[in-house]
Amino acid sequence: MKKFVSLLLALMMALSLVACGSKADTTTDDKTDDDTVTEPANALEKIKADGVLTVALSPDFSPMEFVDSSKTGQDQYVGFDITLAKYIAENLGVELAIEPMGFDASQTAVYTGSVPMSISGYSWTEDRAQNYELSDYYYAGENETRQALLIKKADKYTSPEDLAGQDVGAQNASLQMQLVTEQLTDANPISIGDITVGVMELKSGNIEALAVAYGNAEMIVDANPDLVKYAQPSMTCFNYFFNLADADRPTYDLKVRQAICYAIDRQKIIDTILHGSATLADGMIAPIVACYTPTPTYDYDLEKAKQLMAESSYPNGCDLIMVTNQSQQRLEICQVVQKMLKELNINVEISTYEQATYIQALNEHEHDMGFSAWITSTGDADYTYYPCYHSTQKGKPGNRSFFDNPKADELIEKGRSLSDPEARKEVYSELNQIIYENCAAVHLPSAYGRGLHQVCRGLRQQQGRLQPAVDCEVPAELISAADLSQKGLSQIEMH
Repeated sequence: MKKFVSLLLALMMALSLVACGSKADTTTDDKTDDDTVTEPANALEKIKADGVLTVALSPDFSPMEFVDSSKTGQDQYVGFDITLAKYIAENLGVELAIEPMGFDASQTAVYTGSVPMSISGYSWTEDRAQNYELSDYYYAGENETRQALLIKKADKYTSPEDLAGQDVGAQNASLQMQLVTEQLTDANPISIGDITVGVMELKSGNIEALAVAYGNAEMIVDANPDLVKYAQPSMTCFNYFFNLADADRPTYDLKVRQAICYAIDRQKIIDTILHGSATLADGMIAPIVACYTPTPTYDYDLEKAKQLMAESSYPNGCDLIMVTNQSQQRLEICQVVQKMLKELNINVEISTYEQATYIQALNEHEHDMGFSAWITSTGDADYTYYPCYHSTQKGKPGNRSFFDNPKADELIEKGRSLSDPEARKEVYSELNQIIYENCAAVHLPSAYGRGLHQVCRGLRQQQGRLQPAVDCEVPAELISAADLSQKGLSQIEMH
């Protein structure tokens, strides 16, 4: 219990400080010292004295806080944040009173001291940190909150520039409004009261796009098939690279590598772990990159995978070591792949390392498979082909498979010496065929870039359970609150 108290104390500290600008009236009039009533010294003491914790929130952000229309009164307010508020009130020994109001109004209410506290899916921002006492975080995304822009299917916005001069809605005083203002500088930000109203405004054509948290976008699109999530293509591709350097490893066998590629259902990974926010990759170069050419792929085919495994040097299966860094999302993908490869009697041991140790393990060949991401950050194909596939780069960042093919070297060198884009594409097309035939890696998804992004803090999914990103215990009732959403809390981001 001690560990959870550290989180609770952080919340309690916030309660004591948010109202620090309001001093208690110490006037005694004609009362004697014995008759003087001592006012509570701070907000926390006042809450205990009154026996009520009043919490402001905007109940339009499922599953964090929303209205259950089958209930009335205080019982109609449900969600993860409601459960958290109840837990805090219970630990204080007081009743809980929910004050529903607009998202911006809930912040103003705390600022003016009319309520001591608001729990409404807040993300950390510098402005909020300067104007409010914030608790420790209690929920987080992978590294960034996944914000989304909703548009109508009939519209064809493919870049931020397309939204110049267009009305883009977002809740006033929300993180989405901040990001729209900062990142879509040529758009017209439009304040909306709540998300439901924003959806109606979008569908009626009063606004051209609506900025919401990604989890909300998922639910809104499910309920409104005439709306879609706006996404920009990305230069990032995720991949499993095989160790081709050590002849005693199963991955040295081409048929084992091919079997693994066919056995991995890449689309399933996109649909589940990545929540649809990616597209299938056909190599380490995304289509947006200059001189990209399509590469043949190993599409999911379990029967073909089993056949190739039977023809390999390991017909009865084998053991593999899969390494990755401590990214929670990468670990979850590795766990899915681990389960998929059991169909081939391949037993995968997953080893996670902090980044420096992860690199060392790769350099020392302590892996059969490694999971990584590659960003073609220059926007040109050579930035990927040379470091990832040229033999001189074996063991260096990029060529972690220790790929070594003289013909590939020749084509890579030729491609980087040419200036004509079409001529380069012809060279890279031939190179891609060699890469495909040698099966140096499993190319997973190419992630979608997002028009809006922001660093976030809090709880994370770990080992299939909701776990804190800080050193504290989370009560079972908070974990079970994830069931309030059909989507599950792992898909819901903060506003």
